[in-house]
Amino acid sequence: MLPEILIGVVLAGIFAATMSTADSQILSCSAAITRDILPKERDTLFITKAATAVVTIIALQISIFGGNNVFDLVIIAWSILGAAFGPLLFIYATNCKVSEFTGITMIVIALIVTIGWRQMGLGGSMYEIAPGMISSFIAYFILSRTKLNSIKSKS
Repeated sequence: MLPEILIGVVLAGIFAATMSTADSQILSCSAAITRDILPKERDTLFITKAATAVVTIIALQISIFGGNNVFDLVIIAWSILGAAFGPLLFIYATNCKVSEFTGITMIVIALIVTIGWRQMGLGGSMYEIAPGMISSFIAYFILSRTKLNSIKSKS
């Protein structure tokens, strides 16, 4: 219904917003890797640029070889995010103590279970966020009652 020139302007605006969001997410992810995960003495300009390049390559691989549509990719991304951090945030909100070892283990287990659930094709029987969250809570209850957790939290 619009003239061709206005259709081009609208499409340019949509692509600009998409690229701006993607750029921000890549920079945020690489900053989290270099500032939060790596030790401070290893935080150099080269490491920051390398982390940005690696994150960009991973995002490119997902976009090229992820045969799903955008909606499916968004659904799995939110499932992973919710399963990985939801139980941990809930436990923190209830003023329970969580060691670093337990927290990281909870996140990794939820990530593996959520992706595994989706890869096994079980998404039709139960939304993949539920098994990921359940496995994370189980990991918390097991690790919070073992000596392994107390040894790791003291070091």
